[in-house]
Amino acid sequence: MKRILAIAAFSLCAAPSFAADFQYVSSADTSAATSQFKNGLATHYLTENPDYRVELVARTRSGQVETHRNSVDHIIVLDGAGTITVGGSVSGNKDMGNGEWRGVSSSGGKSYALTPGAAVTIPAGMPHWTQVPAGGHLKVVVFKTRN
Repeated sequence: MKRILAIAAFSLCAAPSFAADFQYVSSADTSAATSQFKNGLATHYLTENPDYRVELVARTRSGQVETHRNSVDHIIVLDGAGTITVGGSVSGNKDMGNGEWRGVSSSGGKSYALTPGAAVTIPAGMPHWTQVPAGGHLKVVVFKTRN
């Protein structure tokens, strides 16, 4: 698992346009940073610049359906379990004004299990919906690259 995360981080940071300052965040700090839930969601931004963003996300509930026009999501599951549904038609889609749309639900997509070590790449323009079972939790790292 740590090897997958290290390879993903290295591959995203190895490109010249991805230069960033060194950063280390301990396990205790990441746990603390993702323990402040608001409506079942805790997000902590590790790095943000014009080319990419790295964020830790913890969930205790399902999210909204998301579609990003200008970014690609690379997700690695750290802990917990859930499902991600990609593609399909989105119900209740709303333009958030930042190149992102949010919807209430989707239908006709394909679902994949999210378990520790699983990795998912979601291209720009593809609807995706992260679902967490009742009473469950999910913790992921998201590398969001700009298109």
